[in-house]
Amino acid sequence: MSVSPQAQQDLWNLPWQEIDVSLGKIGSLNLRGLNINTPERASAFLLGCGFNLSKEHHQKELEQLMAEAIHFIRHQLMNLDERKTYFVPQEILFLVDIKQLLLLASLRSPRKRYVRLWACCLLKIMQGLSRIENSGKLGELEQAREQIFSRIKALLVETSGGKTTVHHKGTRVPLVTMDWKEFKTRNSILMKMLHKTDFASEELFDYLGVRFVVENELQVPLLLRALIESDIIIPHQVLGFRTRNSLIDTQRPKTLLALSQDLYHTSTITFDEYLAMCEKIPWSAVVNFNKKIDWKNSFSSNDYRALQITVRHMVRVASPVRKVVDSMVSELRHLRGSDRDIDPFLSATVPFETVRYFPIEIQIFDESSYDLSRFGPASHERYKKSQLKAVREKILGSLLKMTPEKMATQECI
Repeated sequence: MSVSPQAQQDLWNLPWQEIDVSLGKIGSLNLRGLNINTPERASAFLLGCGFNLSKEHHQKELEQLMAEAIHFIRHQLMNLDERKTYFVPQEILFLVDIKQLLLLASLRSPRKRYVRLWACCLLKIMQGLSRIENSGKLGELEQAREQIFSRIKALLVETSGGKTTVHHKGTRVPLVTMDWKEFKTRNSILMKMLHKTDFASEELFDYLGVRFVVENELQVPLLLRALIESDIIIPHQVLGFRTRNSLIDTQRPKTLLALSQDLYHTSTITFDEYLAMCEKIPWSAVVNFNKKIDWKNSFSSNDYRALQITVRHMVRVASPVRKVVDSMVSELRHLRGSDRDIDPFLSATVPFETVRYFPIEIQIFDESSYDLSRFGPASHERYKKSQLKAVREKILGSLLKMTPEKMATQECI
């Protein structure tokens, strides 16, 4: 069968944007539009993404994601003046069929650019919200927090003066303060996802976190020892690519400690002299503030001085399905008046528990670096402002560049 010239021409009409995303040249958030031109293609695309529009609850899920995306854009990414200027187009607000949103994001008419930009913005946010909603870990975050934090709390001792001390065997480290990152809000998780290059909720490693603040850098290695020997920091479960250290240096102290121990073991110095030598060892990292520190995070200040370690902990959560099955089996046994297993196959196939690894981010500061992170150039407030600015540019960049002159050319106005 011969192929028509038009079909041959269409064969090489390649979707370059999608190819570039697939090859990792650009991120999916950088797409300027879709190539979905028929309702049938829109349905097939959504089915590939896991949404079967023949099922009513799938449609409702998409509609809820769209409504939440509109609210997020208007109330998290836009200021009051922008909400008045860059209104949601009527074609989007009164969509009858969610497939239309994909068709609007694929429009090529210059007079429909405003509508296309809004549709693209919404789809990007909806994608992120769907990943959050359907991430298996988030549903078990409460149990993970309880299990992991309880392991850390077992090390904490309140002194008579109201201070908290990390206490493990012979190691005692007094804390200036301690903060728990107990939960990230949905908006906070989404904001962080959107500024990541790979846009992956599964790779957010700080859903859970704890911050230790000690008096000075001399106490940092002692705190590390307590956390390692109590299996809070499990070395073979540390995510090394996530470790950041601009707080302490270990190379020189390792040499000086070995020297002082040799002097003590050869009776060259007394025990008190040995302790005095150990306590005078300089642990502070030498930071070149003219050189950008590689924190793998474009929003972290060069002045940020901390030790950050991310470690995975195994968390076991009782299966809710198993609880229902056990309750049913117990009731059937009662009705039958027999302890015999009702259905061995059912009992064997329903797991007793779900097992996952949850990461927890452990931050360590000394008092001066902690104050700098709160009030100085490295403060969290400045970090958040930089993050918001970057996300706005990534999601709304083209939309916010629609001048009054450009808006006047649009059919939706």
